[in-house]
This record gives sequence, C-alpha cells and structure tokens, in this order.
Amino acid sequence: MSRSAIPNSPSQSQYVDALSYDDSNSPSIQLQTTLHESITRSLSSRRPLLTHLNADTTWLLFLPYPQSAPGNNEKTYYHILIDPWLCGGQSDIAKFFSQQWHVEDSAVQSIAELEEAIRGIEDAAMKEAIEREKEEEEEDEMRGSTVEGLKEVRFEDLRNGESLVLE
Repeated sequence: MSRSAIPNSPSQSQYVDALSYDDSNSPSIQLQTTLHESITRSLSSRRPLLTHLNADTTWLLFLPYPQSAPGNNEKTYYHILIDPWLCGGQSDIAKFFSQQWHVEDSAVQSIAELEEAIRGIEDAAMKEAIEREKEEEEEDEMRGSTVEGLKEVRFEDLRNGESLVLE
C-alpha cells in the first residue's frame, strides 16, 4: 500500500511534523547537553583532567593553576600535550622497517585545532568559575543578612524581655 493511500488525520500529520522538526528531543542534542554538563562539572572541581585525543597515544593533561598564582593570564589550567601524534603515519627507524597509522582519526588533526579546543575549554572553565564565585557571594550575602537580622531581633527581644520564636 502506498503512503498516499493511507489516510492521515490532521492530528497524526501534525504529530509527525512535530517529531521530524523538533530537534530538542533528538538523542544527538541530548548527548551534547549531557556532555556539556559533565564537562562543566569536571571543570568546576579544580582537579587535574586527562583527555585521550585519539585511539592510539596522544593525551592532553590539564593541571589547574593554583588560585593564588600570580599572572596566570586569565587561564585556569596548565596544558600538557603527551606524545603528540595527531595525524599521519609514524615509523620506527625507517619506513621500510615499521610503519604505523592511527586506528581512528584523532579528535584534533593539528596544533591549531588543539589550541582552539583548549580555548573552548578555558572559556567554559572561566565561565564556570565566574558563576561559582557569584553563587558563593550570593550565599555569603544571604547568610550575612540572615545572621545580622537574627542578632538584631534577638537583641531587641532580649532588651524588651520578650521571647523569640523562630519558624
């Protein structure tokens, strides 16, 4: 039976259209969102991070700058590239003796791509640090105003001989 022969009610076609054009529910976008949240949580932990850039040997190590370090140029991590075999083949002694190729393409193919990825990570880390500082300041302000308010109320209540009831 051809597709045109199948009767579609308006509600069914609207549902199909909504599914085909609503990308917010696609697994790819959900995966990207989850990945972004996971990376953000990792960056906010201020712990060293180790990232495998390809299926062979190349690793990128992130060591957090100490928060008290002077002149870190607005960076949050030292970046150390370990065994930088990003693309192409590799030979031992000579090509006729031994030649290796990547099993899978590297996530970054050049130092320029690596620097771009690092900039993105630094930007995300700085954004997370700024948000964390704002949240801590807001919590401190709320804590401070609550404590000051309670001290004032308690002082007034004690001075007037009244009891204080906290809810």
